[in-house]
Amino acid sequence: MTDVSEPLRAYAAKRNAQSVPTVSWRAFGARRSEYTIDFTGRQIAMVFVALAAITSIPIVLNPWPPLSDYINHLSLMYVINVI
Repeated sequence: MTDVSEPLRAYAAKRNAQSVPTVSWRAFGARRSEYTIDFTGRQIAMVFVALAAITSIPIVLNPWPPLSDYINHLSLMYVINVI
């Protein structure tokens, strides 16, 4: 972490200063390799399909596509193409 007080010559007391609080992993239990989870390709594919389905819900449930400004965009592309 950068000390921004140095260029301003505003020296603060630096006794036992800790810029970032640290957390001991002992408080949460020892980190062991037996707690690691390996996902198979099928599980990753299923999560992708589920998230894609959830994401597509607003698109599928909308009865009309958002075309209210389509004419303006189409005319702009025509003008850009001609010029």
